[in-house]
Amino acid sequence: MVEPDPATVLELELRRRHWSREHALAEMARTAREMGVRGYTLSLRQLDRWLSAQVHIPRGPACQVAERLFGLSIETLLGPVASLAPATAVDEPPTEATATLTLRAAAQARRHARAAAASVVDAVSVEALHLEVRRLARGYASTAPQTLLADLVDTRDGAYQLLRLTRRPSDLAELYLIAGQVCGLAATTSWDLGDTAAADDLAAAAWTYAQLCNHATLRAWVRSVQATIAFWSHRPAEGLRVAEDGLRYAAGASEVRLHAITARAWTMLPRGSDRALAALRRAFDAREHSRDTDELADSTGGEFAFPPARLALCAGAVHLGLGNGAQAARHSAEALHLYRQTPAPQRRWAVHHGALIDLATARAQQGDLDGACDALEPALQLEPARRTARLTGRLQTFGRVVADSPHRHARLSQQLTGAVKDWIASALINAPIAALATAPTTPAPAPGPSRASTLDPW
Repeated sequence: MVEPDPATVLELELRRRHWSREHALAEMARTAREMGVRGYTLSLRQLDRWLSAQVHIPRGPACQVAERLFGLSIETLLGPVASLAPATAVDEPPTEATATLTLRAAAQARRHARAAAASVVDAVSVEALHLEVRRLARGYASTAPQTLLADLVDTRDGAYQLLRLTRRPSDLAELYLIAGQVCGLAATTSWDLGDTAAADDLAAAAWTYAQLCNHATLRAWVRSVQATIAFWSHRPAEGLRVAEDGLRYAAGASEVRLHAITARAWTMLPRGSDRALAALRRAFDAREHSRDTDELADSTGGEFAFPPARLALCAGAVHLGLGNGAQAARHSAEALHLYRQTPAPQRRWAVHHGALIDLATARAQQGDLDGACDALEPALQLEPARRTARLTGRLQTFGRVVADSPHRHARLSQQLTGAVKDWIASALINAPIAALATAPTTPAPAPGPSRASTLDPW
């Protein structure tokens, strides 16, 4: 009995490899495990629909796995066999001119296929970069910004180098994901170092890469980075716009983070107090009730996560911005409590010292300068290499509250003001730093950011 022609390139590939449908599913599952793909599922019924061309071009983890396993795009795999090459008539021999033309076309196809095969990046190299991103994201909690930035540059350049070598869609998607994560982390690090312009450019680059790889949770996280940089740079309306756009892609931790950032932005806008509190309630509701997963937060963690201590810290900052000293003190104390319960490798010194400064500010708002001094004293001992722009901004807020206090002429108030000035004088925003290069150092297959500068060694 003559076997019918294959309906799709995928069915043709299974026949060429002498694979049953069950064997193909097993190979797909094995490849998914090797790639570390989360959320991969493909049933026998779905595979049958793929094989028979009864499905529109799908998206998701299963497509990435199929592209990696067969080395073809999902559009090609689910397309008709005829799309691979023009059919040649068999009922009459080709003319001499036709034979010359087809031979030339075949030779060109072979050369192009060999070049394309040679440009495939090996899975080990991509996996090594993924592991490096995870290390950097988790090390963000304990690494000084200058040291972290140099490592981020190395990893970014590694991704750019591989982008220059490959044209395979699945490789490009993985490498753009890596580039987006690294540039986003570099953006927050550059902001910590006080370079707002570099931070904005790096965050814009991260957004470009998130769009290129069509990764929803990366989009949501990058929007949170852009929004944070904006409101810390006194551009709350821009921060609000970006955060609200990010909520279109958010799930799980990224949703909590973006609602919290939205609340922070509203505290800086006229008549925004009610909306700030509403956004903060949505953040706590999402933390409590959302069952959605955030791929970056759940699989990579570190700076991509948004644990309860960070939400409590944000809540304290929101109430500080609204002048609710008692509520701010309660949330800041909760952030400190949650910080102490966090496993040591995951503790972020920025959360700890940020909560101490916010607690001191909340107490100063209530006229308790002695209590403010007690809370602030450990934060004042922080080494200069970790005095980030965000912590500096918090301490500047504390200084303004003390300066406006009815007790501003008291000896303790003047001592606190002097200590704040000394701390800020040696903070990172007042240290000479170089901007991070934001444009690819090697040609990439798609447009990237345009700004470029140099990174001097520390």
